[in-house]
Amino acid sequence: SGGMVGHVTSSYDSAVLGRTFALAMARGAAPGDRLVAVTGEEAVGVTVVEPVFYDPENTRREGEPAPEGPHGSPRVAGAESPGAAYAARFAAASGERVRLRELPARRMWEVRGADPGRGLRLGPAWWLVVGDGEDGWVDVSGQRTVLEVSGAGALDVLITGCALDLHPRVFTGHAQTLLARAPVILERVTDAYRVYVRSSYTRYLAEWLLDALKR
Repeated sequence: SGGMVGHVTSSYDSAVLGRTFALAMARGAAPGDRLVAVTGEEAVGVTVVEPVFYDPENTRREGEPAPEGPHGSPRVAGAESPGAAYAARFAAASGERVRLRELPARRMWEVRGADPGRGLRLGPAWWLVVGDGEDGWVDVSGQRTVLEVSGAGALDVLITGCALDLHPRVFTGHAQTLLARAPVILERVTDAYRVYVRSSYTRYLAEWLLDALKR
């Protein structure tokens, strides 16, 4: 009765929510408002929600609850984490020639502007800092998982999916790159490689690494 206020741009079935949800552009609509969406000849009642309507506090990952550690820190990698689950599979497949582990979660911060004097430089005036943060830094702790690949065969596994020359004499620092077509930050430490990967890609990347190891 009030006229058209916008349009639905896309809709999806959600296995987690157990129902359909949609993205829409609507003028003047606020969370909690009840509207009517028309599809073909059918009118469907809808409720406007916040843009981040599922897990707004970022307390879940891979469908599992993520308990907080001391002082509200992110959950520490444990038996429920992808890295922990794949560590034993790597050991069984390689005989310890390649080891995989997920590092305990720590605060991560994205820093723009002046050089913070620490962290991984990602681009002009752009850093990723692990550890304690400062005012004005953006907390991105829930966005990335850090997988550590080590052992005598680590290089052989990684080079099958990365275009960089990862030989220890050449690759001594860190870089943003693609590993198995997944965007990552790859860091060389004393005797291992650390892979900073989007949390939603962790299982995919661990499966790919295991497959590369088997091959």
